[in-house]
Amino acid sequence: MKAAVLESLEELVVKEVPTPVVDNDSVLVKVAACAVCGSDIRMFHHGNPRLTPPAIMGHEAALAEPIGCCLNALELSEVRMGDTLVVIGAGPLGCMLIELGRRMGATKTILINRSRPRLEAARLCGADVFICSSEEDAVGRVVHETQGLGAEVVMTACATPEAQPEAVRMARNRGRVNLFGGLPRDKSLVTLDTNLIHYKELFVHGSHGCLPRHHGKAVDLIAAGVIDVQKYISHRLPLGRSSTRSVTLCTWLKPATSTRKPKSSNISAAPASWKSSRIATARPTVRSIQLGSKAWCTSFTCSRRNRSMVSLPPRPRATSSTSGSRRPDEIMRHESRKKERSYDRQD
Repeated sequence: MKAAVLESLEELVVKEVPTPVVDNDSVLVKVAACAVCGSDIRMFHHGNPRLTPPAIMGHEAALAEPIGCCLNALELSEVRMGDTLVVIGAGPLGCMLIELGRRMGATKTILINRSRPRLEAARLCGADVFICSSEEDAVGRVVHETQGLGAEVVMTACATPEAQPEAVRMARNRGRVNLFGGLPRDKSLVTLDTNLIHYKELFVHGSHGCLPRHHGKAVDLIAAGVIDVQKYISHRLPLGRSSTRSVTLCTWLKPATSTRKPKSSNISAAPASWKSSRIATARPTVRSIQLGSKAWCTSFTCSRRNRSMVSLPPRPRATSSTSGSRRPDEIMRHESRKKERSYDRQD
């Protein structure tokens, strides 16, 4: 049979390998389609103690595995009816968290990303609020959107260290913070304000992978059409093209960032070419390589010709006549305690 074999670091070769031999307790499954996970890319570039080349990588079954990981994370985060859910990171898994979180009862969903083009592409997930953290204070905006209380659940679906302390500041009293996205090995040490965790009584936890029952639920959701996975697929490649060149293509497809800005922040006053380019980037191109009929999706990007974007005016930040020079998270704690005191007086 034909397989993509990792011969050594950054050397992936498609070649014929022996068909696996099964015993009486095994089943031989023909793979019609397989995906490439972000962990496969890390193994391709940096290796893994559990993987000794030459080896056949791969563990993701269609798009069920990432959905299963999202279900596991949302379950651990105890998303409940009426919660506000904030997701930092607008890649495919961030969008899946938003979609599934709404299905699990979140009544307000907020998606945050520092790249405006990627955020525009992620509008397909249907979040209620989209925040570009490179254009405005994301913490302040979340505080504003939650009437000064913060969000019940905040999840970091990105490999950015700065997102984790920001998530702690966005959470309301007794909120849940899920560190969903892993960090690079050399950037995994992050400084958190533990006083915020202490005084706000936060539950900070991580999630990684999924259990078989999550995977089964994911397959059922896809089969029932609850989650439309087709919108997360951009490339479909035969196995014969899953070579080092294909992986290099995946590395090249990075989030586009605009360096051009229109003279006016008013969209209606911007040149027609800017408006048309903004519409063009609303169609997502996913950082994806698909082998057979199965896609590997790790992040959104825009095509090179559509990198220019309209610079939208930032939303107004939360203001308070009593806030003075306090930080947004301090305002949030202050407003939350005021509400709690008012409840006590009513009792």
